[in-house]
Amino acid sequence: MNKSFFNWLPIAALALGAFACQTDDNTVESAVDPRGDEYTISEPVKISDSRAMELTASHQQFAGRLASEIAHPGQNMVFSPLSIYNFMAMLANGADGQTLDQIIKVLGAKSNDEVVALCRRQFDSFAAIEARNQEFPEPDWSTLIPDDYPDPERYKEELIESYESMLSSLTKVALANSIWYDASKVGTPYQSYIDECKQWLNAEAMVTDFNTITPSAINQWASDVTNGLIPSIVNKFGPIPTDIVCVNALYLNIQWWGGFSVGEEKLEFTNSDGTKSKVTSLKNESDYEYGETADAHFIKLPLGALAEQMTYTIILPKGDGVDASAMLSPGVIPSMEKELISLTMPEFEVESDHTFEMKSALESLGLVDVFDDDKANFSRMGSFKFNVEQVAHQAKIHVSEFGIEAAAATADDWFSSPGPGFEKPQPKVINVDRPFAFRITDNATGMVLFIGTVNRL
Repeated sequence: MNKSFFNWLPIAALALGAFACQTDDNTVESAVDPRGDEYTISEPVKISDSRAMELTASHQQFAGRLASEIAHPGQNMVFSPLSIYNFMAMLANGADGQTLDQIIKVLGAKSNDEVVALCRRQFDSFAAIEARNQEFPEPDWSTLIPDDYPDPERYKEELIESYESMLSSLTKVALANSIWYDASKVGTPYQSYIDECKQWLNAEAMVTDFNTITPSAINQWASDVTNGLIPSIVNKFGPIPTDIVCVNALYLNIQWWGGFSVGEEKLEFTNSDGTKSKVTSLKNESDYEYGETADAHFIKLPLGALAEQMTYTIILPKGDGVDASAMLSPGVIPSMEKELISLTMPEFEVESDHTFEMKSALESLGLVDVFDDDKANFSRMGSFKFNVEQVAHQAKIHVSEFGIEAAAATADDWFSSPGPGFEKPQPKVINVDRPFAFRITDNATGMVLFIGTVNRL
């Protein structure tokens, strides 16, 4: 029986899938593309804004359902639904028949074209952020220094320091896909599959040798994409020879819109097991979008130093002793309105300290055939037969007064002085001093970049 091996390791966030196959007599099979040598890769299908909103809502539901499946009571957890979505889009490009139908259904789409289109919208959103960053080229400092300034060198140093501080506040994002394969092994992918993934999902194709250089090469690729945050993602592949590796990496470095300050006193955080921890507190008073249900508070914090590009949503249970995993799929999201909030929350760093076994979680969502070596159909990827053996996931996030994995710069105070006779309203006091869930979403697309729980600090 033909077998294959499949690993998936997203870290802050990164997805890695290793495919392998071998014939019963261990002979190498060539991949003859049924399309022939001449074919045309069409442009990605575009979807209407209304349909994109429907697909985004399905993606958000998928994120919550999957988070609920992989969360463990009492433990911290973080993962990236966006990274998972991109990885499954690469799977969908190579799948066919019922296998493809199940992938599409789990992702809440009607066709592979819709899956690709939603990925393209996210690439476009990140490209717009990068384009905004390019609007600030380094100026000619000599033209900015007055001729009669007594110490022009010092003035230049101050200008450069101010410029570099501004650059450090810019949002940094990276979303990349890559396909690694060993042409000397059984499972060489069709060129049409490689070309489709390149044009539709911006996937780089890497021809390599899995017996020697591939682990270090993939590690270096991941380190480059994530700005060194992920220096190593794989040390060796599984016991079954690997033929193809698909990788997705996501990196985010973004400041708060409006800033936070470190509190003079530590925050006493009550962990899910009842123990207490003293942690660094982050404080701010501002008009935040706020809503509540009978069970939870919802607070949306804007992210992006120059524009509100993303949103960090805190879902805080009202009762004590509630595990944060209960907040991952809160059901009906309340209507949100601007309200003056005096917010205290913890600084934290969460790195999922174990590799999630996602196979059962995805099976519970309806993704079944990809794991069945008889039913799995990835015939649009190559002439070989394989199935998914396992799916793993890790992620990391750091929330501080600067932002989410932010550079060391503090945002300006956005409050202005009120006029005479103005009576400042009393703010609603929210202390995030107990287990909570969080989401980070892109304002332009609504896609969930990260989702997680904090049960203990």
